Amino acid sequence: MDDLKRFIKGVLERSGGIVEEGSPETLEVLLPRSKAEQLGVEEYVKIRLSQDSSSGAGLFITYGSDLLTRLHDLIGQEGHVAVCTVQTSYLKQEGFEKDIAERFRFTNGKVELVGLTRGFSPYLRSTFRYAAISDEKQEHLVETLVNEASLAAPSDLLLRLQETELTTEIPPLDEQAERRSLAQVYQKSCRIAKPLIERELQEFQQSMKRRLSKDLERIRDYYATLVDEVKGRIEKRKLRDTELEEQLDRIRAIWAELERKQEELQLKYAITVRANLVASCRLFIPVVICHTRVFHGKLSRNMPLFWNLLTRELEFYACEGCQNDTQLLTICDRFHLVCRDCIESCATCGRKLCRACFPKGCPKCGTQSQVS
Repeated sequence: MDDLKRFIKGVLERSGGIVEEGSPETLEVLLPRSKAEQLGVEEYVKIRLSQDSSSGAGLFITYGSDLLTRLHDLIGQEGHVAVCTVQTSYLKQEGFEKDIAERFRFTNGKVELVGLTRGFSPYLRSTFRYAAISDEKQEHLVETLVNEASLAAPSDLLLRLQETELTTEIPPLDEQAERRSLAQVYQKSCRIAKPLIERELQEFQQSMKRRLSKDLERIRDYYATLVDEVKGRIEKRKLRDTELEEQLDRIRAIWAELERKQEELQLKYAITVRANLVASCRLFIPVVICHTRVFHGKLSRNMPLFWNLLTRELEFYACEGCQNDTQLLTICDRFHLVCRDCIESCATCGRKLCRACFPKGCPKCGTQSQVS
């Protein structure tokens, strides 16, 4: 909700309006006549961000509402800036050999620094909107930030950006690090967004579970009471033969009805989550690229590492199997750099597998990979 409020407040103030918070869930707005007409509202308007009537009168706005769409249209061309650059300040000059030795470990190889390049690495900032739908509905936004050159995703980089001055100037091409494919970057962004959404939905899920449990207990008690009444009738009347069978059929029908009601409640409180990308921005951040060589026996390969101006440390390396950021690396037979979880033994034939080499599973016996 805070993200939505911040967006609305920013757009209206940028459009010449005066915005004050009436309460945590309401905004009082005074707009220029032309902007009010564009939005289809009065010059003075109260906006509610909650459906709760206790927040008072006003226009209710949420994700997907017509008013929010008109606010988006109000931004016009101003909202189309999709590239920003972090202004350069001091970049570290030395000590990278020590940083690499402290930051990374190899189970079966060694790394050697061979050169440094100073420039800008492109980072893709992606905003995902999700909606969790059950007996209630929860909507929110989550953001990810991925280094397009390495697929690393420093965890605190988004927080650092809030305190950083940005410019719309784009660095020269010869100062930009080479990007991975957009498909790879998007895949990594989705991989990061998923646990963020799951974490935000934990309280919502617990709420639905509590309500389901309460409703299940209520209907079980109700139908158990009905069964007890029938059993009491059988006992009281000493029913036999056809009359007894009729009452037993009634008991079976009660239990069958209970099963149907329980299934209905399970469906009622089941949670469906939908997420989609709603915005993205490319950020160029000053970096020092550490060009290293990784050695495994007589073989070697390049491994670029990135020192980030905002975090002031080397970023982790993105595993070439699962894309998760890691500090502990293993070199496979085909010289992929992977994390510990991406080297596994086939559960059926015991063959050692690298997930980067065989993402679908064992090529020998066909057993699917157990690494998620």
